[in-house]
Amino acid sequence: MLAIRGLVVDFFGEGGAVRAVDGVDLDLDPGETLAVVGESGSGKSTLALAVPGLLPPSARIAGSIRLAGQELVGLAEPALRVLRGRRIGLVFQEPMTSLNPVLTIGEQVREVLEAHGLGRGRAVRARVVELLAEVGIADPASRAGAYAHELSGGMRQRAMIAMALAADPAILIADEPTTALDVTIQAQILDLFRRLRDRRGMALLLVTHDLGVVAELADRVAVMQAGRVVETGPARRVLDAPQHGYTRQLLAATLSLDGGAAA
Repeated sequence: MLAIRGLVVDFFGEGGAVRAVDGVDLDLDPGETLAVVGESGSGKSTLALAVPGLLPPSARIAGSIRLAGQELVGLAEPALRVLRGRRIGLVFQEPMTSLNPVLTIGEQVREVLEAHGLGRGRAVRARVVELLAEVGIADPASRAGAYAHELSGGMRQRAMIAMALAADPAILIADEPTTALDVTIQAQILDLFRRLRDRRGMALLLVTHDLGVVAELADRVAVMQAGRVVETGPARRVLDAPQHGYTRQLLAATLSLDGGAAA
């Protein structure tokens, strides 16, 4: 589904170039969850933003990103805009800053459907309600008329997920989607991702610093340090028997394998 080869991302500024991603190779299969983990500054979010072409103008990208055989690096912006939503869905960390405060939740989901030519009028309104119900929003017909500030953090994240899924993408990219949520809501959102992935057969690229999230949801994990992938493999193997010293440091700093705090 997704094949990344030799990916390099440099950011250029007054002080020169800074390399954020340095020769990354990764694969993501249909129906699979790949977690990309690492500390802040490891390059994991830059990697995620490079896939749909959302890097800022100061970035320069080299290498290859192929989605179902189609090369995305160098693809013109109009073509990338079609892919976003239609083939690649995006869920970000803080929905309050991603959602439009002057449009209702329903209007924002409807915009995605209409932008990709997936209907208009009554059929779109019905589809909006279906999507809100699918992501677990109670009383979706009524909540479709709510604004972001009228919803809880968990409901806002569910609304963002509904927008990301509206055009039935093949891949969902979720960048730290549970960081701003409390533990109970986090567990609910992770369960929602799992059910949606299994029901829709889509691939999930999960960016996180939380190895507890990895243990809960990921099939495979790629560990990034200073822009490079230093370890990759089945999630259970990487968590149970990490091969790289940096991975062992991450485990020691976050969670022990039995779910308690590491010493």
